[in-house]
Amino acid sequence: MKEGLHNWKAILGCELKEDGRKGSFLRYGYDRMDFISFDKETLRWVTAKPQAEKVKEKWEDDPGWSQRNKIYPETCIEQLQSYLSYSKEILQRIEHQRKESVNS
Repeated sequence: MKEGLHNWKAILGCELKEDGRKGSFLRYGYDRMDFISFDKETLRWVTAKPQAEKVKEKWEDDPGWSQRNKIYPETCIEQLQSYLSYSKEILQRIEHQRKESVNS
């Protein structure tokens, strides 16, 4: 590993497509490059760089770590749907208020 400053980034996300398909991901980057990602189906870590092998071994030696990381992808869609529902409700309320002010 080089000396100096380095960055470690967690990238989490989920998507809800218009056709009903759902997806989520959890991956980590190191120094602006993909490093390691989580396969929620197998509860295994997939390395993007040979340097990530040691991290993968350590994380897979702790089954609780993988189990805990499985929680985010499972709850992400629920959180997204809740957020979208709330946002839609707010937008409808704003639109209703605009219509009332125009008609006044």
